[in-house]
Amino acid sequence: MALLQLLVGLCSLRGTCRMLGEQGGLGEGGCAPAVSSVRSWLFRIGLYVFQQPVQRRDDWIVILDLTVELGTAKVLAIVGLPQSRLHALSGREQGCCLSHCDVECLALEVLEHSNGEVIAACLERLERRIGRIRQLVADHGSDVKSGIERFRQRRRGVRFTYDVTHQVALWLKHALKDDDTYRGFRSHCQDSVLALQQTALQFLKPPTPRSKARWQQMSEQVAWARKALAYYDRGQFEELAPGYRLDGRVQETLRGVLGEAQCYRLNPRVWRDYHDEASYLQALRQHLGDAPVESHRQALCQAGQLGRRQFETHLGWLLNYREAVDDYAQRMEAVKRFQHRLKHDGLRSGAADASRPAVASSNPALQALHTQMQAYLKRESAGIGEGEIWLASSDVLESLFGKYKLFSQRSPLKEVSRWVLTLPLLTVKLSRELIQQALESVSTQRMERWVAEHFGPSAFARRKAAFGLPKKT
Repeated sequence: MALLQLLVGLCSLRGTCRMLGEQGGLGEGGCAPAVSSVRSWLFRIGLYVFQQPVQRRDDWIVILDLTVELGTAKVLAIVGLPQSRLHALSGREQGCCLSHCDVECLALEVLEHSNGEVIAACLERLERRIGRIRQLVADHGSDVKSGIERFRQRRRGVRFTYDVTHQVALWLKHALKDDDTYRGFRSHCQDSVLALQQTALQFLKPPTPRSKARWQQMSEQVAWARKALAYYDRGQFEELAPGYRLDGRVQETLRGVLGEAQCYRLNPRVWRDYHDEASYLQALRQHLGDAPVESHRQALCQAGQLGRRQFETHLGWLLNYREAVDDYAQRMEAVKRFQHRLKHDGLRSGAADASRPAVASSNPALQALHTQMQAYLKRESAGIGEGEIWLASSDVLESLFGKYKLFSQRSPLKEVSRWVLTLPLLTVKLSRELIQQALESVSTQRMERWVAEHFGPSAFARRKAAFGLPKKT
């Protein structure tokens, strides 16, 4: 129950212990376990799962990447699955989209220094232990890419597939990083996040910008922009600020649609707020007559509507990017279909021909994107035999990293530490038998020795030693 609340419910350690106490605790006395006990169970079982022998095979698909925290240490995490398992999984509804339990944690290498030679040596040690590696899937980080190329020079027939998610983000970066229109759009989004967060329009604010993976966030910003524009077009602004205001802004509108003489028929002494549209229009009719008001009713209502004014004050800049947002949305839809097909169907023979667009687009940017997609498919599917399926994405490892960092950020000081033992634990289904075998096989002392060997004293322990008061003897 404690492990499920931690790993599935994403509770904190102390929250888990309190919940167990509320549910009756353990044993005859109904006592809740201590935080240190639950933490020890987590790491002991994680170490047990990590140290289990891996079946030697000749068809391994391996996914690898580096994760970093504060400090100098990095962790090279390697997960994988046999190609035969990928074939079997491709027949299910989600196809080749892997879940955490579809892969095995093959290696966790704690590195103080990483380069191509170090990564290649790690892969060679891994292959001696698990059998032949047939495919490597990763991004093009300099260390990882160099290590994979070195490894492939000594191993013929190993496929290296560039993760499609990172590839798409790179295309978008090269196409838009120097585009003034997109830079202006992104800058306005960043400014609006801060400007709206303490206002009545906070529920309309754009997605908070990421410090990393900015180009992978582009689809979120474009989707927000389309929804915000659709909200504006519906004109239902009552929840922002109900009511209408008869003032100089309405007078300016009249000058544009009725002429100079008519606009001054609105005496400033009667300018005030009206609680609904009917009373607002009635006031206009008293000064202008029925015919002019009915002829220009929409323009007058829009000019006096308080909610619309608030939207235009804070998000009116978005109206100038309507065409650009439509262009970005077309690109996002194209790459979404492209990624969905590859992630669900995998890399197969003839993938480039099957994905060729039926009708050429008139949008030059979209044409260039389709050309890049075809080139990627032609390159990555080269040499694939009929009926073979290979992996095109490292999303499962990125997802594992995301969940691991939910735990690691709870440390007093963020660093690469024993929390990496949650990575192998996330790839298995917990059972009573597994937990019993793990706790009987891995003692707390053994786990602490492994942690000391790979990480040494934690940053928090070193901080306490440096800043703490000397102990009295």
